[in-house]
Amino acid sequence: MSESIKRRKCVKCSEMGTLTGLDPTNAIYCKHCFINMVKHKFSSMIGKKRLYKDGEKRETLIVFEGDSPSALLISLVAQGLKADVHKRLTLIPTVLVLLTVTHEETINSIKHQIASFRETINARWIFAHISAIFCSIDEFGECDSIGNAESIAKWKRLMNGMSF
Repeated sequence: MSESIKRRKCVKCSEMGTLTGLDPTNAIYCKHCFINMVKHKFSSMIGKKRLYKDGEKRETLIVFEGDSPSALLISLVAQGLKADVHKRLTLIPTVLVLLTVTHEETINSIKHQIASFRETINARWIFAHISAIFCSIDEFGECDSIGNAESIAKWKRLMNGMSF
């Protein structure tokens, strides 16, 4: 970040700004105002698309990968579900926890971390490993989980065989 950007004040309040949108020359925000701006933009985009405006609840799939952007999305949806009646999101969320890691300890760690997110949002949670692509449609019910060791081994071999 250049010196001129570092020393600018937040466009919404008098605090020093440290965060920007995609174009840092347009606006600088303090942390509090940046979070409020992101929340507003999320709600605004949902409203502008009119996907959820007719009052009917829509089944909505949210892909959660265990990273910060995924956690923010879960938080925004949870807040939208709890908002005032006229601003409330009318959706039925299903959260797909999509895992790509292959170490069992890491998978267990992610499962443990997700426990707190499950309390954040009332939704159906599905855990799946990307290795489920190796299952046929008939077998998918058996592969629709984290613990399919054979599929994870195939995924690991595939990833190890690729050169980037």
